[in-house]
Amino acid sequence: MVWNKQRLKSLVEEKLSDYQIILVSNREPYMHIYRGGEVEVIMPASGMAIALDSLMQTCGGTWIAAGSGEADQEAVAGQDAVMVPPQDPRYKLRRVWLTKRTQRSMKM
Repeated sequence: MVWNKQRLKSLVEEKLSDYQIILVSNREPYMHIYRGGEVEVIMPASGMAIALDSLMQTCGGTWIAAGSGEADQEAVAGQDAVMVPPQDPRYKLRRVWLTKRTQRSMKM
């Protein structure tokens, strides 16, 4: 059996049709940064994020992660969520905001 996007999507629809996929991670798949005075979307270098982004683009759902880009809060405009990928939105990226203190304690 060869796996591809359509086979994965069919499997998820067959087995999980009554459920919504919610993925939670400490890193986000897309970050918003300032470049030349404008907000730009980048995909941080992370093999896990790239692999899971493909899964989420295929199956949809919500990805919850800590906002870490310097322009992330501006990009969500008070909604704490944004549809991604920007060129062809397929799923919701829900951001949570961690205090500097919480971030430091997580690194210990």
